[in-house]
Amino acid sequence: MNTFFKALIKSIFGDAANTLAVLVAAGVAFVLAGAGQNALAGWGLVAVLLPAMVWLAGSYGRPKD
Repeated sequence: MNTFFKALIKSIFGDAANTLAVLVAAGVAFVLAGAGQNALAGWGLVAVLLPAMVWLAGSYGRPKD
């Protein structure tokens, strides 16, 4: 399962895959860590990371000038 997600992330994000995989794993771990404030902190982290991942994916997808 872990390998599947790594392959999926790498196919989408390319060079940034390792960094993104770590960030996503950290966010998911926070969400799964427990209820209450831990879960809220995890969802907050995911909410912060998602735009960053989209931006990184866009910047890596563009041809270099």
